[in-house]
Amino acid sequence: MTPRPHTIFVVDDSRITRAVLRELLEAHGYRVEEAGSGVEARVKIGQVAPDAVLLDWELPDETGPELIKRWAADAELKWIPVLMFTSHKEPERIEYALDAGAVDFVGKPPAPGELEARLRAALRVKALHDELRRLALCDPLTGLYNRRVLHERLRDEFERATRYGNELSVAMADIDFFKRINDGHGHDVGDEVLRQAAELFRSGLRAVDTVARFGGEEFVFILPQVPLAGAVRAMERLRQTGAERPWGTTEHPLKVTFSVGVCALSSCPVARPEELLKAADERLYAAKEGGRDRVVAELPAGRA
Repeated sequence: MTPRPHTIFVVDDSRITRAVLRELLEAHGYRVEEAGSGVEARVKIGQVAPDAVLLDWELPDETGPELIKRWAADAELKWIPVLMFTSHKEPERIEYALDAGAVDFVGKPPAPGELEARLRAALRVKALHDELRRLALCDPLTGLYNRRVLHERLRDEFERATRYGNELSVAMADIDFFKRINDGHGHDVGDEVLRQAAELFRSGLRAVDTVARFGGEEFVFILPQVPLAGAVRAMERLRQTGAERPWGTTEHPLKVTFSVGVCALSSCPVARPEELLKAADERLYAAKEGGRDRVVAELPAGRA
């Protein structure tokens, strides 16, 4: 698979300058997006998701360092490397821009080869940061989010749902008889089953949903603005797909099923997000007690 070209976001109020930079950058294989003002840049940066920003100091509505400070307050945008593109090289200006969050300076006009070299350096730093961030947020075996991210996402979605009166569903899934897989076929096969389960779960969810490895063979799903019936349908589709697909390896083909517990904020009103997770866990236990390979959204009589 051919890697996607890096996207460079050029923010400069001069159309001529932007055109020159576009031609130069595209000649080196970059994809270029543009903005001519701070307002336009603030709107577009989240849409284009650039790998680096080439930012003019003087904009019609604010300065480049002021714009960097705005981005620095955003948890996602603050990690995008910003290179100041300016003819100003006074020490106090350089200090001010670096303190604001710029990673480097590029002279205007750039010396031959300077712009591309400084961009390559900034992109190397970003690649290292992205890898460190991935390791901090993701389960190393499955590539799914870890428990830390799960609890952060659950807290955020719970607060959003309760504030705006939206629905929120949470599901917890457990691979049935997973210990037998490890004991009978070895941990390498068990690890492959976990990776295959993660692939199945990722492919069956919306972009706004979250799936995380909760621990061992358990996985948690956060489904914003999905009512209980919709969550049950989504989990039932995943369960059926899992029951029909091949699992394991060529040497160790397996049939794998999983059990799921589902709850929603409207049908299980709770005061804290952890209680919603606990409610899903209780329904997962009921699914396993009821014979496994099933989705349960209501507790049996006497356990509600």
